[in-house]
Amino acid sequence: MVWADVAVSAAGSTVWELAAKQLPALIGANEENQLAVLRGLSAIPFFRAATTAELLGWYLLAEFGALLSRCGDHERAQFDALGAVRVVDVPLRGGVRRAGCTMRPYRALLVAEIGLKHNGDMALADAMIRGAAGAGADAVKFQSYRTEDFISDETLTYTYRSGGREGTESQFAMFKRCELTESHLSRLKAVCDRAGVMFFSTPTSPAGVDALQRIGSAYLKNGSDYLGHLPLIWHMTGSGIPTIFSTGMATESEVAEAMHAFRGAGGRDLTLPGCTSAYPKPPDAVHLRRINTLAAKFNCRVGFSDHTAGCEAAAAAVCLGASLIEKHCTTDRSLPGPDQWFSSDAAEFRELVEWVRHAEKMPGSAELRPTAVEAKSREQFRLSCTAARQRLL
Repeated sequence: MVWADVAVSAAGSTVWELAAKQLPALIGANEENQLAVLRGLSAIPFFRAATTAELLGWYLLAEFGALLSRCGDHERAQFDALGAVRVVDVPLRGGVRRAGCTMRPYRALLVAEIGLKHNGDMALADAMIRGAAGAGADAVKFQSYRTEDFISDETLTYTYRSGGREGTESQFAMFKRCELTESHLSRLKAVCDRAGVMFFSTPTSPAGVDALQRIGSAYLKNGSDYLGHLPLIWHMTGSGIPTIFSTGMATESEVAEAMHAFRGAGGRDLTLPGCTSAYPKPPDAVHLRRINTLAAKFNCRVGFSDHTAGCEAAAAAVCLGASLIEKHCTTDRSLPGPDQWFSSDAAEFRELVEWVRHAEKMPGSAELRPTAVEAKSREQFRLSCTAARQRLL
């Protein structure tokens, strides 16, 4: 096994080639050393679903953060998307900025789903980004679409709870009001950059994918309603941007078909969040064990789209291996719109961050042996052999 070859064939990007050239200086050409590193990483629960190329990437990034300073924005976003690293810009004197990274093997990506909650008001969208960033979100997500892509009958209506009471309006008018142009998306991406959070969105057409690629979206999200739209999946794959497939309402065969389309078109960087499309969903509709099923059947990173009230489900999902948590977020639940009332405000999202970061420390080792903190207890509390009576010399 030659790791340099694995690195270049895995992605073919400049940063992988740079890393491959410096590999001998890191662990040498000794195959046993390389296998030992792989075995060590794959023993960590977070890495068990990773491919050989991903394991290599995580290890290299832990050692070669400086290489990122020679990458473009897209390559850096791809590495941040792996979930084991955090790409940062470090301000230096003279205004120079340099990229760096740190290992975070149990750190889930926390996504604040803003979606349509801005109601077409860019000032409100800006405030929502800043609120999510201040609450500890790693990324924010919007929806970028043309209403005509999915609604042809303008007489269709939708009834939802808003401001404490039910209201009904035209679906077409509701979605049209919240449409975001490429100019809007570019502006929101700039606000995210200033706030220190990643920007991404859910497109509904190839043109939407292209716009997000031009803007520099960190991810592409394929919504549950579009999981069966294979031409859109193929176009997403062609962008090379890390992709998320929502699995709400899907059967196993439908997820498998989408995965086949993605991988058949050369896609590699994918996360599958467990999702129940109900808002909010009661505890008995969460089905967290689907996270394990997705990881086992499709051999990729998994996550959790949290539509519950509270923070417990997200914390439990992380303990089951979720590397991405998505939660609806708003600045004020009393704002008009269909998604406001069940969303987290900044205070609740901050609490979710605390729950998840605490839970990430808990999975620990699967080895059945005394831990370091048990050493003193073992010495003090374990039964031992003593003489029944004093021995006379």
